[in-house]
Amino acid sequence: MHYGTDSWPNSQSEFLMDEVLIPVCVPSLLRHEHREAGVLRDLVLIQHSHRPTAWREWFRDIGMHHPNPTAGPVFEQYQMGIESALSGMGAVLMPPFMILDELASGRFVPLHDMLVRSAWSYYLIYPRIKRSKPAVQKLRTWLRGEAKRTTEQTNQIFRSPNVKAGRA
Repeated sequence: MHYGTDSWPNSQSEFLMDEVLIPVCVPSLLRHEHREAGVLRDLVLIQHSHRPTAWREWFRDIGMHHPNPTAGPVFEQYQMGIESALSGMGAVLMPPFMILDELASGRFVPLHDMLVRSAWSYYLIYPRIKRSKPAVQKLRTWLRGEAKRTTEQTNQIFRSPNVKAGRA
């Protein structure tokens, strides 16, 4: 499985799913249920070392200015950023599939009602000559099913009345 673009020489590339990003935090960091436009300016923005421009791009994509979107603690592992946000350190920008349980349970609340599509997606990449191998076929079937299920779960959570996304 590859996160990025689908251009790999001499390989078969199969799209699995787009990546979308959503900023989240614990409910206790919010002043009230209806978030005003500046709430993200008041929160620490937890960063991911492999995506140093993610917050800047996210703010650009929603048309909002942030004075310093790259400030904040930087973690290499996604789980460390998630745990930091769960402890109340600040807001984290994550693909919803990595935090579905936290969103469904209300431990995380979305800080914006728009899922922003990343420039990259998830692909299954494998050598073309192995396409007909039974193991590759099983993996393809399983991964496509998981990607579809994950996309459906994300869509269901963001349609749920239990998830109240604020407007950043």
